[in-house]
Amino acid sequence: MPQDSDTGEKTEEPTGKKLSEAVSRGNIAKSADINTAALLAVALLLLSLMGGKVWEGLRGYLVHIYADLGSLKMTTTSIQRYLGEFLELLGDLVLPFLLGVMFVGFLAAGTQVKFQFSPQAVEWNLNKFNPINGLKRIFSWKSWGEFLINMTKLMVVVGLLMNVVWNVIDHPVFHHPSYLGQVLNFMTEAALMLLKKVLIAMIVIGALDYAYQWWRTRDGLKMSIKDVKDEQKSQDGDPHS
Repeated sequence: MPQDSDTGEKTEEPTGKKLSEAVSRGNIAKSADINTAALLAVALLLLSLMGGKVWEGLRGYLVHIYADLGSLKMTTTSIQRYLGEFLELLGDLVLPFLLGVMFVGFLAAGTQVKFQFSPQAVEWNLNKFNPINGLKRIFSWKSWGEFLINMTKLMVVVGLLMNVVWNVIDHPVFHHPSYLGQVLNFMTEAALMLLKKVLIAMIVIGALDYAYQWWRTRDGLKMSIKDVKDEQKSQDGDPHS
């Protein structure tokens, strides 16, 4: 540690006590983009594993509905029966997908903070509802920086979308009569192509964003030489330290 006089400049790395206090306040480096990348990855995986089952289930249900159109009578009993069948279909096809996405989202968010609960982060604090503090946050350099980052991410996604459109513009489905199955197959392939490219982009963006968030959090916790000395004195004077 430098031995010269303390100028008040925060140049020292945070101590263990300072880091523990930051964790208790919820001041931990984390990136929402990593969560997004994880959710996209599991969504793609589940779609590749369950896509055929989902399509067959929906197709079978539609065939069942259309087959009954000629004799269908709108009664309370028939509506309840079709609604029950539809909800059962959703439970079989959609619920596993949603549970898988939710589980991976929980893992992605928890892994970043090492599953540490921050009680002070959820405490009731009237300062959070102070309009003056809210305006300060809105017009701070941090908010403008985050706005520019979000705009950059939006431009990346739009660029990838345009790239996919450019790649599929010559697909036969646009130039020749096609069956419904061919159109749906084309839409699925185009959507998966876009999701894969967005996933790769989000992995890169998420890694860069997490590195930036870690640096910014660590830099914000730096201490002055006086802060370090004062903490050391308080610990030396505490018989329980």
